[in-house]
Amino acid sequence: MDLLPGINTGLQDVGLNNMMEAFNGALGSKFICNKCKKQLQLDDICYCTDANTKCHCNSRTCCTGTLEECSGKFI
Repeated sequence: MDLLPGINTGLQDVGLNNMMEAFNGALGSKFICNKCKKQLQLDDICYCTDANTKCHCNSRTCCTGTLEECSGKFI
């Protein structure tokens, strides 16, 4: 699943078209999970409610949600 088109559409819907360039720049950064210290990819980030206190990667060892429940859902 590619989240970028959905994010772009969401930004356009609220009149923040200029934010996509900044967002793309941020994606070039290395995102590191604060819990497991693994490098994250945008499509690997878990957005379930447990992600506030547990690991944000989709390793499923630290999240109670399923892949379908967590992927691409913003809390």
